[in-house]
Amino acid sequence: MRVVLLGTGAEDPDDGYARTLRAVVGQERRPAGVLAVLPDPEGERAAGLRGLAAELGIGLTLVEHAGTDRDAQVDAALDRLPSGPGRWLWFLTPGAVPEPGALTALVGAARRSSRVGVVGPKLVRTDQPRLLRSMGHHLTPAGRVVDPTVRALVDQGQLDLRQDVLGVPLSGSLVDRDLLGRIGGLDHAFGADGVDGLDVGWRAHLAGHRVVVAPDAVVRLDDAGLGVEDPLRTRIRTRQLALARGPAWVAPWRSLGVLLTSLAAALLLLLVKRPAEAAGEWADVRAVLAPARGWGARRRFRRARTVAPRDLAGLHEPRDAGWGATLETVGEALDPRSRRARGSGRRRATAGSTDSGPVSEEFDELAGEGRAARWWSWPLVAAATLTLLLTAWWARGLWGGLDPGGAGWVGGELGPGVGDAAALWSSAVDGWRGGGLGHDDPPQTWLLPLASLAALTGLLPGAGRDTAGPTLAWLLALAPLLSVVTAYLALRRGTSRRWVRAALALGWGAAAPLAAATGEGRVGPVVVHVLAPLLVAGLLVIAHRGRGTRRAAAAFATALGLAVAATWVPSVLVVATVAGALVLVLGRGAARWRGAVVLVLPWLLLLPSWGTLAAHPLRLLGGAGATTATVELPSPSALWQLLLLQPTDVGAPGLALWLAATWWVAALGGLLAPGRAGRRVGALVLGALLAVGAAQLAARTALGVLEPGHPEEGLLVTLWTGPALSLAGAALLLATATTVDRLLRPGGVGRWTRPAVLAAVVVLVAPLAAAVSAPWTAPRPALEVAGQPLPAVAVEEAHGPGAVRTLVLRPEGAGLVVDLRGAEPEPARLQRDRTVELATPTPRPQQRVVEGVVESLVGGAPADQAQAELLDLGVGYVLLESDDSHPSVPQLDRISGLGRVSSPTGSVLWRMVDGDPGRSRVLDEAGESVAVLTADGPHGAASGRVDVPAGGSLAVAEPPGWAQVAQVTVDGREVAVEDPGRVPLPQGEHVVEVELGRPGLGALVLALVLGAVTAFLALPVGRTEDEPEETT
Repeated sequence: MRVVLLGTGAEDPDDGYARTLRAVVGQERRPAGVLAVLPDPEGERAAGLRGLAAELGIGLTLVEHAGTDRDAQVDAALDRLPSGPGRWLWFLTPGAVPEPGALTALVGAARRSSRVGVVGPKLVRTDQPRLLRSMGHHLTPAGRVVDPTVRALVDQGQLDLRQDVLGVPLSGSLVDRDLLGRIGGLDHAFGADGVDGLDVGWRAHLAGHRVVVAPDAVVRLDDAGLGVEDPLRTRIRTRQLALARGPAWVAPWRSLGVLLTSLAAALLLLLVKRPAEAAGEWADVRAVLAPARGWGARRRFRRARTVAPRDLAGLHEPRDAGWGATLETVGEALDPRSRRARGSGRRRATAGSTDSGPVSEEFDELAGEGRAARWWSWPLVAAATLTLLLTAWWARGLWGGLDPGGAGWVGGELGPGVGDAAALWSSAVDGWRGGGLGHDDPPQTWLLPLASLAALTGLLPGAGRDTAGPTLAWLLALAPLLSVVTAYLALRRGTSRRWVRAALALGWGAAAPLAAATGEGRVGPVVVHVLAPLLVAGLLVIAHRGRGTRRAAAAFATALGLAVAATWVPSVLVVATVAGALVLVLGRGAARWRGAVVLVLPWLLLLPSWGTLAAHPLRLLGGAGATTATVELPSPSALWQLLLLQPTDVGAPGLALWLAATWWVAALGGLLAPGRAGRRVGALVLGALLAVGAAQLAARTALGVLEPGHPEEGLLVTLWTGPALSLAGAALLLATATTVDRLLRPGGVGRWTRPAVLAAVVVLVAPLAAAVSAPWTAPRPALEVAGQPLPAVAVEEAHGPGAVRTLVLRPEGAGLVVDLRGAEPEPARLQRDRTVELATPTPRPQQRVVEGVVESLVGGAPADQAQAELLDLGVGYVLLESDDSHPSVPQLDRISGLGRVSSPTGSVLWRMVDGDPGRSRVLDEAGESVAVLTADGPHGAASGRVDVPAGGSLAVAEPPGWAQVAQVTVDGREVAVEDPGRVPLPQGEHVVEVELGRPGLGALVLALVLGAVTAFLALPVGRTEDEPEETT
């Protein structure tokens, strides 16, 4: 029995060689001698070792080797050691301290079977012997390490039943000298980075021998003894080793599996902000992308193998076991409290157990089991289910508008929803947008989020071509349910009692601002109401002076939420500015920089709107359904109604109206609470009062007067008070939760426990009563199921190759109301924003052009001239919303090319059967249509290969202003556009393309990238273990 003492190359200030030599001599079974590999056998250290060996009475042989590579050290040692049956080598490294019975236990394990070729000890830490360092290597077939000792498991004998393993670390192991020679020693491909022992053991199995662990052989080993210098490089070598020693025909498929799963795991870990673990997954990717090392190792060992790799299946861990650590990491990132809770649970179990002693704080999370945190909440499910049922009853008669293939709802501030996600995207980014002939007005900020939601609606079974309408209908219908969910989540800042949060959240889903906004089709205020609890809770979190990853994430999440709300109701930016400035100025510690984030980031996320807001500051006070028109000031809501969170006139008062009264009482009572709870309630009450004051100011401030010719001409435009009242209600809701939580604390109010609990019950029962009564006491909504705005054939043609428009004539009094409709959505029809209407002339110049054409139609103009004017507008259909007794019918019948087709009931429909109508037409010199370019976008965007005659031109059915943002190219060369009705084209066969410019696309992309980064930073994951637990 010989001891081989290998060098590690690490600094050895405590003379690990001497400590190891003394431990070897102190063994119960004394080895025959020691062979030490040193870079300088004649140096000072060598002389000291010789003297110590002589003093201890053991033979010492020194072998010179200048490097630290273990494969060369082992080869040098083998050259000096005799071979033959029964000769074993005990490999140790400087600093390794085997306990006195270690060698005896190793030899005993080796003699139990003649097939044993390698025996490994139980490796523990030098500084903390109770922590296991290794009990053999445990891998999946693809090389993912699955070893509980990686996390420094406390040694309680739980692994002592292990025997056969895939491999053991080289330091401390006992290896058959002849076996090591037969398998070629240490392979230089895997002779370093801590995988040398694993490779020796794996090849020993393939050579027909066993690798076992002797649990009674305990060796203390430091970090250098394992040979791991870079954990990532060790992980790479482990993967490469597994692929090299496995079946050759499986290796390519296994490599592909490792590549795909590791990339997915790396992405998932990055999303939960665990870059170190993600780097480990990326190391696996690097391993499979460098297979040459494994190929060479496989080739060198091919003649020594006697066992098929598949016969080692029993030594591998299950294939899916490797994902356990990744999923555990993700779970801890998503819910950091779960790991702490598992540790606390183990400490409680330890305290109550008589079988084991106390476990120190550093070991409380190293044992393995614990109950996972509960993600399911029955109170939330109950509240959400009740809200869904009540909403379904409230929306009775409107269910047809929720059909994905329908047209949605109309009424109040909500108009017919024309267009899909692509059309809404174009309206948001193109330089020319809107219905009819279009315009170059600045885009509405809410078009982008609506386009995203419409894209999701388009994925539903049975979804139609125009998904904007059903999307808005679903948004309104799901608003109460979403409000319950967001309130439940936000109320975690006020109380941890789930039934309390569910009861209060139920009331939030039935609150007056939401009921009024939903009933009137005001989508912007609905979005603000849904987000308000989260926004207020986020502001509370960022105002705290404490530090932590989760508080930082809350700052970015709050800023992102404010930006999303501001896309629908821009006045929310004022709230973000005021709140961020207050926290920045008045906050302490880390709260100040979080306040700066809330102050600045929402404005940056709305970068594309800066130009619009600078040119039209009034639009900062508008939004999707966020304005109203009134005859006089103040607008109808009185102060007491605003205090009760009622944004409109009260009809028959119901329980839902007085729900806010219980919140006010609870919030004011919470001001008496001592300490932090009282200060928090005070801040929330102050915020609620400021929001109500802002609503009162909005009700008394006129933003302008609507021009003559407008449907509401002469009325005063004011900001609708609903969004401000939603923010006030969210503050009251959180204050109420804090107060109720204080009231329900056992013994927290002394002899007043019963009255306090009774008061809390009243506060919690009020939301239930209000929610249940709301569908019967609330006024019926001003909404109805929308019908198709145009006949089906006209809709189909509008989306066809010619993208033709329909001229709609609606009799009103002695005249006709004129409307030109195509496939493009008009944002002003989807959601009214009167601040935009204040800045828009009535009628628009484009509308005057259309009205001039109608005068030609019904005013006796020559039939051919009227037809030409219709073709110039791209009109393919004319719809008169009256029966054929109307006096305009004969006038329309005489127009050249117009022929009657099957009409909807109560209307007359004509189709342009001559003249080849289309949005972009190629004309000859005489003005006759030669070809129609296939439309591939809105407002004249088209392309096609055409044979242009001499004197030919392109006629685009768009107004003159369109030429400022459009581009026409012929065979890739741009052509000047002065008059869209006649763009000269060169003679011959050419590819003609018409495109719309996107002047604000760069700013939009920048804002989207910033939004994606903000969303990543807002993920509530990644808290490190040394951060304090955040309290409510």
